[in-house]
Amino acid sequence: MVNNWLNKIPSWLFPHRCVLCNAAGQSTLDLCIHCQRDLPWLDSTCQRCGWPIESSQSYRQCGRCLNQTLAYDRAISLLEYRWPIDQMVIELKFQKNRAHARVLATLMAEFLPHHYDNQSLPQLITSVPMHPQRLWERGFNQADLIAKRIAGLLGIPYAPNLARRTRYSKPQTGLNAQQRAANIAGCFECDLPNCESIAIVDDVLTTGSTTHELSKQFRKTGVEQIHIWTLARTL
Repeated sequence: MVNNWLNKIPSWLFPHRCVLCNAAGQSTLDLCIHCQRDLPWLDSTCQRCGWPIESSQSYRQCGRCLNQTLAYDRAISLLEYRWPIDQMVIELKFQKNRAHARVLATLMAEFLPHHYDNQSLPQLITSVPMHPQRLWERGFNQADLIAKRIAGLLGIPYAPNLARRTRYSKPQTGLNAQQRAANIAGCFECDLPNCESIAIVDDVLTTGSTTHELSKQFRKTGVEQIHIWTLARTL
């Protein structure tokens, strides 16, 4: 009984406020219901790469995935990478606004399971790693913050150090798809995760070059199902 009262005290003293409009937030989220509703949600997407498709399309893959080989089995992105999501991600990464990581991860933990219907979620969660030099420069890995909270909310084991970047690469921003693939090639090595299925968490999916390269390394360890979970994707 005492512990229940203690758990409620923080919400009385520090009620949740919406990070976008400063209105009253929801009971467990610093985002009001109106701002959450108005986010740029992706309603119907390709089950392989997460690209938007027509909701009436009977075959649940886009035309590109019918003609390309991906190292991962599924990519799920909840939102389009535009305002206000792009601003929140930028403020998280470059202004160290960690409150955004809590909001974004909570949204992901709530809505990702809806994409699985009656299918099982992956057995293990990890995140896209940063090179030690970039980690030192930024001070934290935003993908790690998001993945750790998702794992806790979903009750799935989290393994933060399964993958490593073996060389420093320049930022992917501003590069086209071919340049991104070349820039990230050979950057990762992975340990054996001892599971059949794994979810790799990142903040934004652009061309998929990074997650494709990382998935190739996990595939070599014998992982059968590799899913990519990102908050948003660029269109």
